[in-house]
Amino acid sequence: MEEVLVIRCLDILNNIFAFNHLDNCNRISRFLENVVYINNLTETKNLIILNEFINKNKKIFIEIDPAYLFNSAISNKIFVDLPKLDKHLKILINNKNSFLLMNFMREQLPHDEYIIPLLYTLQKYPELKNRILYITNLDINDELTRVSNLIGLSADGLICYNFNYFELDCYFNNIENNVTRSSNKEKLFLSLNTKPEKPNRLNMALYLNKYNLFNEGYFSLRKSYKYDASEAKQSIFDDLVDQFYSFSKKWDNLVIRQDLDEINNHIDRKGTWSGYPYPIELYNKSYISIIAETHFKFNRSVFLTEKTYRTIFYEHPFIMLGPPNSLTALRSLGYITFAPIINEEYDVEESDYKRLCSGLENLINNKKQIIERYNELLDISKHNKNILIKNSQKSISSIKNIFKGLR
Repeated sequence: MEEVLVIRCLDILNNIFAFNHLDNCNRISRFLENVVYINNLTETKNLIILNEFINKNKKIFIEIDPAYLFNSAISNKIFVDLPKLDKHLKILINNKNSFLLMNFMREQLPHDEYIIPLLYTLQKYPELKNRILYITNLDINDELTRVSNLIGLSADGLICYNFNYFELDCYFNNIENNVTRSSNKEKLFLSLNTKPEKPNRLNMALYLNKYNLFNEGYFSLRKSYKYDASEAKQSIFDDLVDQFYSFSKKWDNLVIRQDLDEINNHIDRKGTWSGYPYPIELYNKSYISIIAETHFKFNRSVFLTEKTYRTIFYEHPFIMLGPPNSLTALRSLGYITFAPIINEEYDVEESDYKRLCSGLENLINNKKQIIERYNELLDISKHNKNILIKNSQKSISSIKNIFKGLR
């Protein structure tokens, strides 16, 4: 692919998100080849690079994550005109081979306050029609139509693409990692968690406490000191409330600590993991993962994140604690799940409490099967890793073709 220039607009980012903006994380451009990055338009050396690309008629992208530019807690119209972007947008207006690239790759659902400014930008700068790309995790055409009708502005000229970002992100972060195998299993399960305010995670901990299962697995959950009994009770299922007091006394010890520098640099001060890298040796030492996904409640949409895909990449069988039909959604992508060795009837259960309990009952009722038929589970897991690689490579090829075909 021909060399492309990507401008990352640090000079206009004055909010709390700016410190993350140097990272390639969440950027669709990182899946491209031959990318030259410049981080602002205030330095002479960057302006020289910019002019070289303009003179050679090479593609230029101004890449912005709207979550950095527009604070999601503020949907004021003061953000709508993109006043701080004017000098950047003029580059696009004056150079027909330039594009505005808006990433919204972390969350699953689009936010109105991220779409509205783009529609106002199209109104203010009609020259940018078909040169604003909005990249998301899912098809937002219906959402775009709704927002367009809501504010009375056309979305014609805003180009939307969706990719399975978390699948891609897992591939990008792990493809060079070798998966090693060991028959020396020390624990039945592995569950690495951060935010305790997610109801599946705290209630899972209480369930494990109730049935004395902590010794059966590697488990981590970030301690939240604001979670006193009265506050926590708001998200605890009634049948598990009586477990909170005894669990809270153990909570400080539910931290998995490692000495590896590359892991320690990516854990919070309570010893839990988020994203990559992750402690792959614990996957080797356990039979099955419990994935407590970001979304769980019945009324939330299925949202598969790095928690799921890194488990798949490491060829680990799993129990999924997500909204109903989470496994169904995964199978629609070509993956295979683990029934009948794992009882997966929980996946269609609409009661959040029953879904959590029936999923975790596998640790009690199906423990023998999980251990004795582990090789069968492993064969499925190897298939799933191949599907992840195949899906990701196909997505990356599509991304390159889209960027290559822009005119």
